[in-house]
Amino acid sequence: MPVLRMSGLPQKDPAKISAALKKVCLALADVCGCDPKHVWATWQDIAPDLYVEGDLAATAQPDQTHPPIGQLFCYGHSTPDEIDKLLSVAATTLGEALGLGDNIFITYHSVPAGTVFDGGKVR
Repeated sequence: MPVLRMSGLPQKDPAKISAALKKVCLALADVCGCDPKHVWATWQDIAPDLYVEGDLAATAQPDQTHPPIGQLFCYGHSTPDEIDKLLSVAATTLGEALGLGDNIFITYHSVPAGTVFDGGKVR
């Protein structure tokens, strides 16, 4: 049950964000071997000038700096190879769909059993 939370500056084509999130959900579901309805992704806009890299603030998404920042939360335990695959698929899919190439930053967070509430119960 992966959950991807992304935040980023205004994109060159904001209409691409929803399609990019759908693509990444399907790609992650494929890697996990789960039903896509169990993979969620969100996007939060960062206001212009409120994302600073070093001493450089940006008002819109640059091609090479200020990558969209994400956290990928996955239920259960994953091996280093599985984590590598999940992160690579998420970043590559988003980068291609948004036209950003490899200018994506995502961290992985394991969510242990017993620490998730979903579907009316703790899992």
